Amino acid sequence: MNRNRKAGGFAPADSRHGRVWAAAGWLLAVAAGCSQPPQATVQGTVSLAGKPLTAGTIVFEAEGRSYTGAIGADGRYALRYLGQPGVLPGDYRIAVVPPAAEVVADPKTTELKAVNPVNPRDYPERYRLPSTSGITKTVPEGDSTIDIDLPKP
Repeated sequence: MNRNRKAGGFAPADSRHGRVWAAAGWLLAVAAGCSQPPQATVQGTVSLAGKPLTAGTIVFEAEGRSYTGAIGADGRYALRYLGQPGVLPGDYRIAVVPPAAEVVADPKTTELKAVNPVNPRDYPERYRLPSTSGITKTVPEGDSTIDIDLPKP
């Protein structure tokens, strides 16, 4: 019988097991912290030649990840990922995409027609893809305001 054994516990000679479990817990905590990269939030205004755009989507893209923000009636946006605010800091290519046309039925004829809330020509073709827009921005850690003013092509 081990006289050093405590009721319901390990003997001091067995305390090495506690140290092993403590070290394993510390490593898990460090690894979990490493899996949570620093976050940034980005908001701003999108305009064309100084005039705010009133709808659409802005896209920030880098190395296999992309973040989007709906452009509001006042031209403002906030980037989101899977519905949540926050992006990884880094360098991004940017695109501005017009809103999709809605298909509606004409109440008099029941014919379907496409209705677009904005003129797609207000969104020059070259800015619709990150690979062709030529717009790049760096997102730092923390909160940022990044305004995008598209020049008329």
